[in-house]
This record gives sequence, C-alpha cells and structure tokens, in this order.
Amino acid sequence: MFYKSVFKKEDDFEKELEKLRLSQQEKLEKIEKINSLKKNEYSQNFTQSFKKKIFKRDNYQCQFPDCFIKEDLTVHHILYQKKMTDENSCITLCRAHNSFVNKKEEREIWKSYFKRLLHYKSNR
Repeated sequence: MFYKSVFKKEDDFEKELEKLRLSQQEKLEKIEKINSLKKNEYSQNFTQSFKKKIFKRDNYQCQFPDCFIKEDLTVHHILYQKKMTDENSCITLCRAHNSFVNKKEEREIWKSYFKRLLHYKSNR
C-alpha cells in the first residue's frame, strides 16, 4: 500500500489521517460560525417588504449616476451600517454598482452623494 512507502508504521498513517480529519472539521466549524455571523449582520427589519418600499421609492431603478438599469437590483446601506433600516439610510443600486460603491477608500464620497440625492428627492 501507498502509506507503507511514506509512513514507517501503519499507526503513523492512522494518526496523520486523524489529524487531517480534525483539521477539516475545525475548518468546517469556522466556516459555519462565519456564515451564522453574516446572517445576523442585518436588522430583522431588513425584510422583503422593506426592500420593496425602497425599490418603489426609487422607481425600481439603480440610483447610481447615469445608470438606468432596472433589473438585478439591491438595497444599498448608504452609511454602510447594515443594522440601519430606515428609508433614509438605504437606496436602490444594481448589483454591479453596489459592489462598486463598497470600496472602502471611496465610501465617504458615496455617503455624501447618496445622502444629498435622497435629500433632493424628498424635497421635490
């Protein structure tokens, strides 16, 4: 067998195999923990009906400058705080632009832009 050529004793092979199993189990547990934390990032009020309200207010269209996309829409948190779920803290963006505005080095620019845009829309 292959392990005989790598390990001097069959016990050594079994020990290494058990280490690998444990290591794999630890990795799976870490992934599960990370995924459960991600699920809790959003407020319980961040529901489908809340998202529909935002989409409706924004005429089911991406609010990024000069973007007219009306499909594959997401709700973007203007202040980058996922627990915030009031209508003035969220805006409709297409998936591509939502990813684009999430670059850390440009967040302050987009915060300011989207806050002004919402202010302008609410005063029309």
